[in-house]
Amino acid sequence: MLNIIGIIALIIDGCILGFVLARTLKSGRFISKKSIEFMVPAFLSLFLLYLAGIYYEQKDMLEAIFSGIQYSVMTFAFRFNIKEIELALNSSLVYMGAFYISVGIAALTTALVVVAFVLGKFVNTIKTLKIKNNPIVIIGFNENAILFYNSIKSKAKYFIIDNDNDTIKFFLTENIKYVISNDNIYKKFIKKRSKAEFVSFLNDSTKELELINKFKEYSEKYPNSFALKIMTQSSQVPLYQSMIVNQPIYALSEESLISKKCQLDNQISNYLDGKQIDYSNAVIKNECEINCYFLGFDNINTNLYSQSILFNQFVKLKNNKYESYVPNYHIYNGSTHNLFFNYTINHIDEIEPSSEYFEFPDKISNVINYPFSINSNDFFKSILNTISNNEESFQAFYISVGDEALNINLAIILLQKIKEWKIKSDFRIFVYVKHTSMKQIEEFEDEHIVFFGMKDEIISYPIIVEDYLDEYAKRRALYYEISNNNPNININDILERFEANDKELIKQKNEVWDRLNSYQKKSNISSAYSIFTKLAMIGITITSDKNKAISENDFFKLYDVDDSLSKNPIPYYNREKTEISPRNAIAFMEHLRWNAFMIVSGYVPMKKDDIKVTNNNGKINLYKHDVNLRIHSCITTDEGLEQYYDFLAKKIMNVSDYSYEKAFEMVENKKYDYMLMDTVFTDIKLMNKYLCRKNS
Repeated sequence: MLNIIGIIALIIDGCILGFVLARTLKSGRFISKKSIEFMVPAFLSLFLLYLAGIYYEQKDMLEAIFSGIQYSVMTFAFRFNIKEIELALNSSLVYMGAFYISVGIAALTTALVVVAFVLGKFVNTIKTLKIKNNPIVIIGFNENAILFYNSIKSKAKYFIIDNDNDTIKFFLTENIKYVISNDNIYKKFIKKRSKAEFVSFLNDSTKELELINKFKEYSEKYPNSFALKIMTQSSQVPLYQSMIVNQPIYALSEESLISKKCQLDNQISNYLDGKQIDYSNAVIKNECEINCYFLGFDNINTNLYSQSILFNQFVKLKNNKYESYVPNYHIYNGSTHNLFFNYTINHIDEIEPSSEYFEFPDKISNVINYPFSINSNDFFKSILNTISNNEESFQAFYISVGDEALNINLAIILLQKIKEWKIKSDFRIFVYVKHTSMKQIEEFEDEHIVFFGMKDEIISYPIIVEDYLDEYAKRRALYYEISNNNPNININDILERFEANDKELIKQKNEVWDRLNSYQKKSNISSAYSIFTKLAMIGITITSDKNKAISENDFFKLYDVDDSLSKNPIPYYNREKTEISPRNAIAFMEHLRWNAFMIVSGYVPMKKDDIKVTNNNGKINLYKHDVNLRIHSCITTDEGLEQYYDFLAKKIMNVSDYSYEKAFEMVENKKYDYMLMDTVFTDIKLMNKYLCRKNS
């Protein structure tokens, strides 16, 4: 028996040594924190040997089991007992050899683990003494924090964690750089010629508020040296946003990120084609009706609805003039009249349009709230009664009514119903699921069902910190500033400098971006994200495949059919004089989007009498919006903008010797609505992307 147990123990020991050797050859390191994994087989080998030896001597199985466990554990602490198995050791050379080899392996694994953890702490300390430029710093430790960490591919990344032994062991085992949290730790990562990105996963409102106050102080001491993103509960976001105006601090919720990615990947314009869009004029056809159904109105669909408003500002033609067109939004299991909506989107409804204001903006959404739930007998009847049954229309359904199984079941039933009704219009059913594995179910192999919200895609660097379109937003902010300071600047000169990788211009771009307040940044980002919708109106989208790319000449044949960009000066028309063209339609659409963004952010139109113009030693100062009062003079229609330009130009003339033409040129900002698409071909190329036809 002793020989058999000895052979089994030797096999186990051989496997351990083989794995250690293989790992060493692969990694080039003998000492490793992962040696702890070998303690289990090493313990098994020792236990079998002690069990056999004690039983051989005492013939008591129960005593042999308990003593075997005790002595095996003690051996890892370099305390082994050979008196109890002395007879067995003298009776079998195989057993004796196996025992001493197993003792040696146990001692080796203990030593490797201890040395690795001690050395690991030392090495981690050395690594964090010299922090690299532009680091990503993760505050807090949980599942989401690790998901985010793993999504960062090419940046220096660090954790700030609490001084907890179990947490530290995890980080040492996974070879993750960390520092222990203290009052001054954040300063280590903030450098003058660097930009640290902090992302908080604390999930503790008290700690989050402390973090906000601390970083508000840092923003004064170390301007333009960091940005802080706080992942928090959806209910906390409005509170935090009220505290961080004009700060490089952003409050995010998982739900807001889900809606952002869903809309970026699945904008309604992605699914429209020549049946719904008049590509030659870049407008929605008059026969087209778009319906958006939100089945469930939890935090996810609430955020989706808010984002949908920004992306779904379309244009129609009526009597040869542009007119706003927005989808119908059908809300089930909820209402758009609550605390959040009443103080943001619905805030404008409290104001009575009058001569005190410029012309009031068009409605940003058509909402129908249903008094019954999805479990009501009237639920499917109401959908059947409101759905558009013609080929020129489109229906979008967003399902988030509960857990994944409930969402999936409702999607299956809805798909069956629509097919039973023989609906002619195209449609998509967007289903919220948290886990990627849910996409594998065979019933979902239908082009009409689209999944969104998978956590491993949402909690990621591109979604939380920056994606390629954010660079587009930064350049847009720079174009705005340069052309604002020099109205006659040729934007093509700026584009050529970017194409030549002009370092001074890149530096200026970053400096301009850092000076913007949080709402200005969000506005530019929203504008950049809307580029998919605008491109879709002329049948174009963005691709990474160079083989599908269209030429610059082909693009401008679709977009600038009048060749306006070759004229000097480049024309920017008002609505009364506007010629019908894709370029003019898309600019009209951009102002609608900006209006929607401001209203969703809680802004309302500014009264004419509140607009002030002063002359400070030759410098004209304009008070035409207020970020704290959430008012802005440009929240108006296209005609209202013309009224505003005229009104402000005359005010400037009253305090200066400016001519009307010079004053008007100073305040006219319609060119910014055009600039987004005027520069798009080069801007997309600068991001190593290409424009291609949607159906290619």
